This record gives sequence, C-alpha cells and structure tokens, in this order.
Amino acid sequence: MRSTRFLLLTILVGAALSTGTFPASVHAANGAAGEGKEPTPASPESELAGASGQESLPPSAATAPQNSAVLVPLRVSVDPYFTIDTGADFTSSVVAALALGEEWIFSPLEDRRAAGMAARTARTLLFDLQVSFWFAILQHEAFGHDGRAREFGSSASFSMGSPWGFGRDASAGFDLDALDTKELLRVYAGGVQANSRAATLAERALVAGRPMRALDLLFLGWNRYATSAYILRTTPDPEDDPQGFFSEWKGGGDAARYLGYLNERFFGTPGITASGVDPSVLREWNRLERQAWWNLLDPGLWLALGATVSHVRNGDAPAPVSVPRLFGRRFLPVLSADWLIDGGSYSLETLFGPSPHRAPGEGPAWFSFVARYGEGPAGTFVAAGAATEKLWETSALRWGGEVEIWSGAETGSGGGMRLDARVRRGGLRDLFFEVGLKSDGPWPGRPAGVGPFARIGYRFDL
Repeated sequence: MRSTRFLLLTILVGAALSTGTFPASVHAANGAAGEGKEPTPASPESELAGASGQESLPPSAATAPQNSAVLVPLRVSVDPYFTIDTGADFTSSVVAALALGEEWIFSPLEDRRAAGMAARTARTLLFDLQVSFWFAILQHEAFGHDGRAREFGSSASFSMGSPWGFGRDASAGFDLDALDTKELLRVYAGGVQANSRAATLAERALVAGRPMRALDLLFLGWNRYATSAYILRTTPDPEDDPQGFFSEWKGGGDAARYLGYLNERFFGTPGITASGVDPSVLREWNRLERQAWWNLLDPGLWLALGATVSHVRNGDAPAPVSVPRLFGRRFLPVLSADWLIDGGSYSLETLFGPSPHRAPGEGPAWFSFVARYGEGPAGTFVAAGAATEKLWETSALRWGGEVEIWSGAETGSGGGMRLDARVRRGGLRDLFFEVGLKSDGPWPGRPAGVGPFARIGYRFDL
C-alpha cells in the first residue's frame, strides 16, 4: 500500500510536469505540433539506443503517417550466467510487448476521449503499476541477486508471486555457504544494481528518442525508485528501530545484509544486534540514506512519470519523451546511487542524444560521460567513464562501447571496457555481440568477476 501511495503521489507530480515547459511526450497519433514536438528521424538509418547498445529506428517509425503503428526496436540476449544486462534486455522487451498488446486492446477508445481516458486511468491504477513493478522485481531477483550468485558458482533460484502482491512473495535463493564475505556483499548489492542499470539503459533509450508507451515508462520509474525504496521505505532505521533492523538482517533483507557484510569485510563482524548496531554500520546507513535522496531526484524518473500521465490523458501511441536540449542535442542528467563493494556511491551520468544536424546514419544515437564518488569504511573512492552507441562503423558492423576507470583506498586503481557490435546486413543482420574486460573493482551493473566477459543477442522490431 505504501508503494501504491507513493506512485499515486508521484503521478500527480508527473501530471504537473506534463503540463509544464517541457511537454512530457509527443503523441504521433494525435499529430502533436508546436514547441514540444520532437523532430522526425532523418531516415530509416537513424539509430536509437535501446536496452544496452544499438537499436535502429525501423522505416515504419521514421516515415509512418499519423495513427499508424510505430515499431520499437528491442533486444534479447544470453550470457553464461544470465546476468544484469541480459536481464534488462529480457524484462524491457517483455514489458514493451505487453504495452503493445495494451495499445491494441484499447485502440477502439482512441477516438472517444472521455471513455478512453477513464479506461486508461483504471488500467494504469489496476494493472500497469503492478505489472511494471513485478518485472522490476524480476530484474532485481532473477538477474541481480541470482545473476551475481551464478557468477560465483552458487546454485540460484527465485520465486515471484502475483503482480498484485507488490513483491511481498518475491525472493531469490542461493547457497550462502558457497560464498565468501566479499561475494555475499556483491550478491546482496546485485539486486539494486540490476534495477539501477535497467533504469539507466532505459534513460539512454529515452534521450536517444526511442518511442515509449506508458508501461515502458513505469518500468523505468520502478527500476530507478528501487534503490531509494530499500533505504527510505522498506528497511527499518537501525537507530530508531534496532530490533526491526536486526530482524531484517536475520531475515535476509537486502540493505541490512549489504551493510552487515560490508562491516564484516572491513571490521570482522556484521555489527548488527537486536539492541543496536555498531557506529560503523550506522555511519554507512546514513551515507546510503543521503544517496537514496540523490537517486530519487533523478530527472528521468520524473519525466517518465509525467509522460505516463500524458499517455493516460492523450492515448497509448508510443512517442519520444520530450527532454531539455543543450547545444541543440537532447540532454538528460542521470542521478543514481549504487551499492558497491567499497560502500555506497553517488553517480552522475550526463547523456546526450543525436545531433539534430547529422546526416542519415552518421554519429551516435547517444553518448554519455559518467562520474562516481563514494565513501566507505576504507575511505573515499572515485570513478569516471564514457559510453557511446557508436564508436565507428564498417559496411558490416556498427560498433559502440563504454570504458570506466576507478580508484579507491581499498581496491586500488583499475578499470573496465566493453565493445559491442551489431551486424548491419546479410543473413545475420541485427545479431549483436559484446566483449569486455575488467579488473577487480566497483563497476556497477557489469560482471563482478575479473577478466573477460561476453554476451550475444538479437535485435528485433515490435
């Protein structure tokens, strides 16, 4: 119920945003015009960012007349452990398929404004909120916690329950005895990392101009909200309610286990009892609390909610979300918080969309720069990196990638890089693959191990 009340409140805020300076979305089906209108992509070759790399806008989206279907490029992928990015591809694609089904079911009401708005409002409150939350929890449990456990060789399982249970019956299972303290720390941090990563990937797609429906936008919002929810809503404050916090620790609550294993890693004991917690645990809790508020200020979260209200009001046709512009490019700062092996951190990723003057097929659909700052028991740690949908392309392949370097008092200096490529033509067109390499250290949402990693998948239009 607290989750429902929060979403109802934020939807009201979103409603205000949807009527503000930046219109929340542009509905192609309604032929929206004026200052809020997003430019039509230059050609079928225009590239839109998707779940974690390259997605090209299909010709129907670039040239479709009003009231025609807009195809959205999606991805499915596999890796040896079914980890976080693979999960984001799967969950976002299924959510998009459900959103398409909703649009088809409710399409007879598109021309009946009052009846359509009433039906979409009821659907949003009684179905969309719960189902989008359920898939965010699936990302959290099956690909966050369990994905991390599988990386370390542990058996893993999960259960989900009903979407209308709002996650009360959801859980992940893994072999605690098979994992050391550092691995357990990463497993318990993996859930919120999976949600944060899924939200960031969706925001990259958003700033690139990918058309989205209400269910897609709510899925983005729930994933971003998850990191804040664990600290601000679901976990008892260890100072105000030490017994409740101790029960969370004993029961396997994410935040309590993360803080307990973090404390055990550096001080040899979890520092959590029924009568209170060690000062070192309370200090890290207070840091996570500040970072949770930072995460909740993410502009993409609020733009997505505003656009959801606009869809409820105006119709289900997918459309790019209107975002601010900087130097003519679509622009979005992404504020997030991450639970890392050295402690919690603040992250700021600055996203830029395509150049409005680029020729067909030229330039990246998005590129970004990221900076992270965190503090933990061993001291401060920092990281910086960059990512882009397109580094270069040949006649056969379109290459993108990301790189990040970090330095911390305990893990030292290190870094990671990833290259991904999509086949552009021939019988394997739209097949994609990625290869990467990383050292030990805090790279949120990416594989936890040291050394090479890889993934392969297929992009399709829906």
